[in-house]
Amino acid sequence: MSHKRILISGAPGSGKSTVISALEARGHRVYHEVIRELTQELLQSKQKENYRNPLEALDDYVDFNERLFFARLQDFFHSTPTPHSFYDRSFVDVVAYMDFFNQTPPKYFKAYCEQFRYDLLFYFDPWEEIYKKDSERLETFKDVLNLNTTLKEHYTCLGYTPVTVPVGTVEERVAFIEKHLMR
Repeated sequence: MSHKRILISGAPGSGKSTVISALEARGHRVYHEVIRELTQELLQSKQKENYRNPLEALDDYVDFNERLFFARLQDFFHSTPTPHSFYDRSFVDVVAYMDFFNQTPPKYFKAYCEQFRYDLLFYFDPWEEIYKKDSERLETFKDVLNLNTTLKEHYTCLGYTPVTVPVGTVEERVAFIEKHLMR
């Protein structure tokens, strides 16, 4: 049985994690986003300040991003006996976010992104009607639009051809993904 790594990425607050949870409920193997846990840790250690993104609160952005990068890379290497696994974001997203916030990623990040590739990328564009800021999602919707451009550019430059998941109900989006996988 051939195992495929299916990446779900895209703009913050576009419905990715909700769809990932729905895929898991349908019996698919998923790897959930890890940034929220790291962000909670970070923000608990800081005084309540007004950040656009948790990365702005960092004293040492390299350490934080390395922890995030390697957590996602570790998920990438997990193997399951299922035909495919779904991943909520990837280590490529780390590099894109760093670029967006004018942070210099370690050189080996790019090498890893080129060497270790997902088999398919489902991409979620910004969706203003469902976007909500919360205690870990600090970006304005304008930031989300700009970040979306950066994310897409990074994936495209790495040779990915994103399959855009259309706006719709969670069930419609899951059906779109599952139907695409049957091709």
